[in-house]
Amino acid sequence: MKTFSSIRQELIKLDEDGPCWDSHKQVGMKKKNGRMVPNCVPKEEKEDRTTSPQDPDIKGRKGSQPKGYHKGLKKSTKIARDRQFKKQAKLPSHMAKDAPGDKAARKKPMPLSKHTIKYRRMFGDEFHNDANRKAAFAKMADKRK
Repeated sequence: MKTFSSIRQELIKLDEDGPCWDSHKQVGMKKKNGRMVPNCVPKEEKEDRTTSPQDPDIKGRKGSQPKGYHKGLKKSTKIARDRQFKKQAKLPSHMAKDAPGDKAARKKPMPLSKHTIKYRRMFGDEFHNDANRKAAFAKMADKRK
């Protein structure tokens, strides 16, 4: 049976060596499988990779200001766009309006995805809409007969 003084000596020894690896530090204790063990966490927190780069013109404003949302816009439009996003956050989605800078972007056609391009290479443009797709399938079925 261990005595209090022997347990105390073991704890002092652990404190000298440290229960954690060299790259980790102890932050309290945690319960694991019904017993208390040291909670070891990395000493240096790694940079959070989930955050996107912020726009330098408006990064001082409250909230997240990702570069992608404000790409190619004037500073005044960026500020108005941010104001619109914050206002729309309080509204239901069916009441949302275009943010400043959206109308010009809608005039450009949406770029095709790599999957759409591959599909069109494989099947051609006649499969682009439903009517042509049905006719093409009927033609292929007739060839097999």
